Amino acid sequence: MKRKLAIAIILTALVAAGAREVAADATLGIETNAAAGQAPQVTRAYLQRDKLKLELAPAGGAAQDIIFREDLGRLWIVDRAAKSYRAVDRKQMQAMGEQMDQALKSLESDLERLPPAERKRVEQLMLGEKPSGSEPPATEFRKTDRKDTIDGLPCTGYDYYRGADKVGEAWLAGWDAIGLDPGTFAVFESFQKFLRGGGGAAPGLKRGLRADLANLSRLDGFPLVIRDVKDGRVLSESRMKVLDRGPVPADQFEVPADFKEQPLPPVSGGGK
Repeated sequence: MKRKLAIAIILTALVAAGAREVAADATLGIETNAAAGQAPQVTRAYLQRDKLKLELAPAGGAAQDIIFREDLGRLWIVDRAAKSYRAVDRKQMQAMGEQMDQALKSLESDLERLPPAERKRVEQLMLGEKPSGSEPPATEFRKTDRKDTIDGLPCTGYDYYRGADKVGEAWLAGWDAIGLDPGTFAVFESFQKFLRGGGGAAPGLKRGLRADLANLSRLDGFPLVIRDVKDGRVLSESRMKVLDRGPVPADQFEVPADFKEQPLPPVSGGGK
């Protein structure tokens, strides 16, 4: 009798563990509205713990794929229309970062010789803003008492700050409700670290991911809605949906065999 009871308890525990099992792979849909009257930017993301593929369809821009393989230490930028791609490994990314650092130092030295008004104008034209050697303030996420239901899921509101300034807000649903393992999203952080090696020189890429995505695996839940805020005004809104929790096919993280490799472009202002 005791043996039967023990077996029953074990079986019950196994069933319960199976019910709590969460997906290790994920396919996400991300839609960002940055301005009224403009078509949204649509992104589809395929994730495994050490692999990431982003299908980017920017409003008014050319579609491209970014494939990142943490397991191989490589990144591919794929032009679907041209059936071509560019490949970057960690050493190349580091070399591009060093070239960009040298180019910026040389440029800053030249700018220092200009009159202040002329220097400011050139900085704005060439750099957008003067590069700074200091790291920007870390993003701090603060839980609020705001509650809402989004896509049928209970959510908690979070604000995020950079220094003393509120720069965004998000609505997070619990990981259990989403049915995903937060560890799956650690690849976003690996992707961010890979890009940092190139500084501003990563071809066709911004300097890094938004902080809420780069640190997604560390958040208390999954952000269904993310808003960028400045001076109390919403600048953009992104909505994320889980499209699939099933295994992502291996070929999603590979460049099609008939695509042609193109050389990397030179670093702007970086060579002699």
